[in-house]
Amino acid sequence: MRIGEPEIKEGRMTSHDNWPMPSFNAGDPKHLHAVGVIAVTFVQFERSVESLFLHHPANSAVPSDLLDRYFFALSEDQRVAVTRKFYSEREPDPLVKTAANDVLDFFDWAHDSRNKILHSERYPMGFGGDPEIFYLIKRASKRDASSRYMALDLATLRSTAEYMRRGIVRSAEINIHVRYRNSDPSKINQSIRVYAKSNDFPALAVPPRLEMTERPKY
Repeated sequence: MRIGEPEIKEGRMTSHDNWPMPSFNAGDPKHLHAVGVIAVTFVQFERSVESLFLHHPANSAVPSDLLDRYFFALSEDQRVAVTRKFYSEREPDPLVKTAANDVLDFFDWAHDSRNKILHSERYPMGFGGDPEIFYLIKRASKRDASSRYMALDLATLRSTAEYMRRGIVRSAEINIHVRYRNSDPSKINQSIRVYAKSNDFPALAVPPRLEMTERPKY
């Protein structure tokens, strides 16, 4: 075994598995599980938002490899801006335009939440800290090395993932509608037919942004 390499003990995986303990303490398993769900849910949301641009029928005349090459050469922020501009200029249905802008605003919130949580380091709970709280620390920005802090309870972590899931569902509904709205209903799978017909997309309420403070909260 190399220096610094953890010892893998036979039988470590049991019904009472508490990995990575006792090797190291990564935090409360419920908090870490919620963070993992946020991570994978955000990736799904990102993929669905990308499809708003890539799979819109107005882009069908452009070879997919060229479209991908152009789109994925952009930064994450630029992709959202390009998609927003595209729907403003090329989407004929005003209700779909509004829904697309709505879900892109929601994605901005999700992107901010994901970055704050996943780009942070777990901050050791200080004296008087609450074991039910997930304490985090991160740099203020790429150009500002000063520290910012967050204190999130389990309900906030879980609701962050649940809100992201709402964004996934809405962007998928828009994608289905714009791709199949002009198709013969009898040729559309019954499970998605309702989305092809309807352009009624109730507004998504964007949650408040996660608060970061200059000093830790206990």
